[in-house]
Amino acid sequence: MKRTVNPPQKAGVYRNAGYWQSLHAERAGEFSAVGYPELGDGFNRTTYKLRLHALQRLLQRCAVSRVTSLLEGGVGIGAYAPIWRKFQIKRWVGLDISGTAVEQMSKAFPAGEFHKVDLCDGMETDAALGASRFDLVTAIDILYHIVDDGSFANALSNLAARARTTGHLVLSDIFCGQACIPAAHVKRRPMKGYEGILKPLGFRLIAREQVFAVIGYSEIPMAGLSDKLLSAAWRGTAKFVRTIPGSARNLVGTAAAHALKPLDAPLRAMGLGRGSNLELALFRRISS
Repeated sequence: MKRTVNPPQKAGVYRNAGYWQSLHAERAGEFSAVGYPELGDGFNRTTYKLRLHALQRLLQRCAVSRVTSLLEGGVGIGAYAPIWRKFQIKRWVGLDISGTAVEQMSKAFPAGEFHKVDLCDGMETDAALGASRFDLVTAIDILYHIVDDGSFANALSNLAARARTTGHLVLSDIFCGQACIPAAHVKRRPMKGYEGILKPLGFRLIAREQVFAVIGYSEIPMAGLSDKLLSAAWRGTAKFVRTIPGSARNLVGTAAAHALKPLDAPLRAMGLGRGSNLELALFRRISS
């Protein structure tokens, strides 16, 4: 039977907590709870490997390897656990706005520490973490889902404050030319929007790493021919996968993802998709 998730919103108002709680409750432990819900677990499970590869490239390129403590904002289903295992992290703390996600993570990774926290709420963050500071703090595919600018600034500041001096912070967004809202639950922001908050807190941008070139192509307005072609390829693929009914969607989605994966690396190497597709950004805290 085809499953649907209706975001808990009225009159076009996106409610962050209810949206994620609904996804995690219905898609327990599935990659579709943290990726593209309408494309099924097969597509998301396959393409998440590219996300992991991008993060590993970024951390290795910048020699971020001596990490013993990690704070993961928006931990979700623990999709990046394979990388944390390679780092042999001694303390892994995860925060999520979904109580269901936190409960599932506590069962799946009993050595970790997981807390239900609204990242926008400094008091909740402080209550969960006390005075803890971390070698590495991440907010991957989280902050652009906070569409209110004040709440976004609070969440980013709350997480950044948890990085120790000389520690690192990893973020993700499209880092487009100007802010835009392509969907009710997404607000894309330029790099200057992040740096404007992080620089006064003592952070410096170290490196960026593109995640995708064609997969998950952005809905932001585009002018260039290459952007339009990549966007059309993505929209066509996503539309095709969405039309497949029931459990067959996972099989077709997996096949579609495997067909796109060989295209992504050479397109990224050509610089296509930058500023209109997902990137990771690594910041270092150089002062308190």
